[in-house]
This record gives sequence, C-alpha cells and structure tokens, in this order.
Amino acid sequence: MNELRISSDHSKHSESAEISPKFAYVFVIGGCDPTNRASYQNYLFNIAISARILKRLGSQADVVALFQMSQKAKERQLPKDDLELLHAQNVTVYYIPQQLTGRESFYRTTLDKFRILGLTQYEKVILMDGDFLPLCNLDFFFTHDTFQEIVVMEGLYEPFNAGFFMVKTGMSRLQEIQEIIERREREALNLTYPYFDLKMGWGHDFIDDPWVSYRQSGTNWTFEFAFSDQGLLYYYAKYHQKSYSLLNRRGGVTHYGPNGDTVQMIGSNDRSLTQYSSVAEPVAMMLNAKTRRHPFPLRCMLHFTGTTKPWLGGGAPKDCCTNETKFKSGKHYWMYELHELMEELNRDIDLKTYWDPLKANHRPALGLFATSDQALHAQTNLLTALLPINS
Repeated sequence: MNELRISSDHSKHSESAEISPKFAYVFVIGGCDPTNRASYQNYLFNIAISARILKRLGSQADVVALFQMSQKAKERQLPKDDLELLHAQNVTVYYIPQQLTGRESFYRTTLDKFRILGLTQYEKVILMDGDFLPLCNLDFFFTHDTFQEIVVMEGLYEPFNAGFFMVKTGMSRLQEIQEIIERREREALNLTYPYFDLKMGWGHDFIDDPWVSYRQSGTNWTFEFAFSDQGLLYYYAKYHQKSYSLLNRRGGVTHYGPNGDTVQMIGSNDRSLTQYSSVAEPVAMMLNAKTRRHPFPLRCMLHFTGTTKPWLGGGAPKDCCTNETKFKSGKHYWMYELHELMEELNRDIDLKTYWDPLKANHRPALGLFATSDQALHAQTNLLTALLPINS
C-alpha cells in the first residue's frame, strides 16, 4: 500500500485538480475489523446515507471518510462491498495507518478527527462524527464571509461540541496541534488518576476566564470530555488560534478574535445565517425530532449520540420504511434513507431483521466514549501519512 502525501502547495496541482471542490465533509472511523463488521458497518451506512442526502440537496462539496483498521485486524482494508457502497455515493476513502504503537482506544480515535487539518487539497473541511446525520445542505458554511477561522457548536455540558466543527486546513496547523497533544500526553504519565491536570488542562487556567456551555460553566477542566477531543477543540480554537465563530444553541453566531492571551467578542450576536434557512432545510422542518425545536442551522444536525443510535434498538421500526412514516422520528428517517439506498443499489437487506436485538453486538469495538486513562501511553501521532485504497 503506497503512502499518500498531501501537499499544501496548490501551484503543483494539475488543471483538473484546480477545478475540483475546495471543500469537504469528513468522517473519521476507527477500530475497523472485517471479522466484526457489526461494530463498524453501521457508521459506514451512516456515511453513505449522509453523502446521498447532501448530494440530493445540491451540495457541491466532497465527502471524505478516514478509516483506521483495528490493531487486531488481519485485513488492511475494508471488504470490497463496503467500499462499493461508499463509492456509489462518490465518497472518497483514505486509511489512517494501523496503530502499531501505543494503546488503541476511543480516545485516540477522537483525536484523529484533527487529521482534517492536513487535508490541504481542500481550503476548509467540516468534521462530522460517524453518528451525525446532516438534514440540510450545509455548503453555505464554507463560503459564509463573517465566519472566523474555526466554526464550532455550543455544547450542552461542554463549551464546544466536537461532533461537528469546521476548520481551515494547513500542514503548519496540523503540526501545531500534534505538539499540543504530545505535551498533554507526556504530562499524563506523571499524573495520578484521572491523568489530566484539572487546573491547567490542555494549557490554560480558567480561574479568571470560566468556560461556559449551554447549561453549565466552571473554572476547572471538568466539562464533558475535557480530557479528549472536546477539551482539545476548545483549547485549540480559543487559546491557540484565537479565532472562532460559535453557533449558539439559543440562535445566532458569536464571533471571537485575538485579545492578548485569550479572545474577545467581535460585534454582537450575528443572525445572518438565517438567510440560508428557506432553501437549506426542507427535511429538518418536517422531521419529528428534537432538532426541529432548535434554531437554524442547529436543527439541520441530527446527532445519534450514545445509545440513541438507530441500529442499537434491534432493527427498523415495524412501520418503517415508507413515505408516510419516514418523518416520524430520527430513527424512522435514518432507516428509510438506508432502505432507499439499498434499493437503489439492488442490495437485498431486510432492515427489520438485519440487526441483532442485543445492543452489545453492534457497539463499536472501541466503545461508545473515551475514558481518561486511555491517554496513558496513547502515543497519538496525527502526522503519519494517509493511505489510499489499493487499486
């Protein structure tokens, strides 16, 4: 398997590359093992569904999936029919090299999200979790002119939710965040449980600058997953890059720029995104889900966190999958879209019996969330080159 070296020098690109999309939606999935397809294949289904929805709604951006095969996997690539499912939706697939050193864990996979900074064939990329389903064409994010360098979403119990964010790419940015990770993981080796400095966290003391989420605030690094991706995203955007736009759960966007060691608000609450709502969100307003009560564009983002994933309930609902019931719930809609995709590809899958009723049999191999001890001896390395699919 040859290494794919991604250059940030656009002057070296061919003429065909110059007219290719400048933007991409990216998913990152780890712990893949073809001998246990149930543990990763549902995320693959979600990526294919997401790509199909985005293209149907008029998206011009690429959809990219980064997969990492498990340390235990003997196969170095996904099965052919899995790849064909993605290719049918024009999803570009790369592999993160198998992890040969350090602990394989959910923690390391959450940090692999930040590999998107190195996708320099694109100007900007949006990271979506593998259980995140877009309900709108979100291409306007890429060209909206008031956004700062990083766009993040306010979390319920964490300042930024790392299930969705947009960044500008650049190899220097990737190298800088790798240095931040290495420093944090070195420090973990000299700490007792939870192996994370709750005062300084990823590198900042909150005593005079409390973090704030939708429902909580605090002066220690104790918010949800502060020790992993959500803490890193917060530190990187606010204290390292010092340039971000925050999608507020109550509506509007707040922009922040540099102010010494931290940031300051730029202007007032920005409501300009509403100009896209009438053309971008036809599905979001019809779906009977909690997201419908959210302001635009947050109602465009259906995130199946934890055990709410559609495939963990033992299969499709009995009244699935019809035009009459597809908007009944998030699960109904996900199953309907998968049903339509399989019909389109002439794949014979009975969605009402495909999944084992035992949720444990469909849990990802690396678990459902990171734990703080997983930072010990993690040896995270985001600088290894992505690998293309063998032809």
